[in-house]
Amino acid sequence: MTVPRRSAAAAALVLVTAGLAPGCKSIPRAADEQRTKDTEWLTTASADANASASAVANTAANVAARSPRTWLAVQGGYAIATGPTADDAVRAANRAAPLPFHRFVFRKDDAGDRLHRLAFLPAGGLVAGRKALADLGLRVVGGSATGSGRPIVLERHGSRRTLDLAKTPRLRFDITPLGGTTAVALALDVTIDPDFDGPLLLPADIAKDLDLALAEIPGHAEIQVALGRPFEGRRAWVAVKCNALDASGAVETIVPDAPPARK
Repeated sequence: MTVPRRSAAAAALVLVTAGLAPGCKSIPRAADEQRTKDTEWLTTASADANASASAVANTAANVAARSPRTWLAVQGGYAIATGPTADDAVRAANRAAPLPFHRFVFRKDDAGDRLHRLAFLPAGGLVAGRKALADLGLRVVGGSATGSGRPIVLERHGSRRTLDLAKTPRLRFDITPLGGTTAVALALDVTIDPDFDGPLLLPADIAKDLDLALAEIPGHAEIQVALGRPFEGRRAWVAVKCNALDASGAVETIVPDAPPARK
């Protein structure tokens, strides 16, 4: 498992410290066990938050509940840190406790199951939809009729640009784990599909080195494919930089639980 590098530049609030020694179990089994603990904390925190504000005063759950833009890191069955960005929350969690096999990283509105729709799955299963563009700060505001290979209009902070998908159907995404690490760096040519309402779909064989279990989003995802079979996957964050769009940020990714069948 790749270990994210520690950084002293994080500006986050560490709320709880917890020692978490991984031990000698297999990584998949250990990750599953820790995911169960982290999920139990989420269930308990939700119940406490619904009971009364005083019941969760000065806890990470209350901090995150009050500010939808606050990122929360949960690991080892505890809320371990918060931060103004995903990278900050991960860096703070890395400083607060030994590296776990599983961690949730999310904001208030990120958690929960998701359903996305896709017309067809491109060869290789690597595609970015409108959610991925939105995570990079770009909104699809115009374009011609639906279908691949057409110009679309993207907007960011009132400024617009046209992306001709007939000439440039794929964009280079430089992908790394959260936390400012460059220990793992992937340069991938990703198909852009504005008709897909979802995030970045990553095949399991590509995503295996990105340590997505350390930046998982609570909740499962289902992808409905019009010209293929539906499939489910886990949600997580990766850091993406796209020079062609002059954009970067934490981008949600979905990795299928099993390779989706194609017609």
